[in-house]
Amino acid sequence: MKRLLLLLPLLLGTQAIAGDLGPADLSAEQMASAFPPIGTKWDAWCGSYRKRIDCSVELGETSLIVDGTFEVPYSSILRSEKWDAMMAIVRLAKPDPAWLAWDDFRGNANKVPALSNTVLIEYKTQEGSLQAALITFRENRIRDWYGFANAIRLISYGARPRQPTSD
Repeated sequence: MKRLLLLLPLLLGTQAIAGDLGPADLSAEQMASAFPPIGTKWDAWCGSYRKRIDCSVELGETSLIVDGTFEVPYSSILRSEKWDAMMAIVRLAKPDPAWLAWDDFRGNANKVPALSNTVLIEYKTQEGSLQAALITFRENRIRDWYGFANAIRLISYGARPRQPTSD
């Protein structure tokens, strides 16, 4: 019995810190400071290569907004993946297969007018089903692509954009 009583504070103490990475843990504020504020917009292509349309993607207060009309709450964004066309150069300049579609990816990738960088987003629709969306940035918009991709990734971890600051 004495052993159990001696172990009890130790067990209770480890419960409180189980999974705690201490200084490596990020607060919501730290994650929010890692990407642009609410209202940031990016010009991109939406959809696959053959069906792409010019679109505007914006960080709203509570949702990701496309063309000022279509919205997905941040809480519905499950995960994202970015595809870097610059890495693809090593692989004979083959962009994202989700962007080109398999036949173009396999045979005609070198005929695509410009390499591009994509962000594939998986989210839950209002009906609760899973949906994928593709946002693409032209090769000369690397910083935009990288910033957007990181923002969406952090949003999938629960971070939210910060309010704009006045300079």
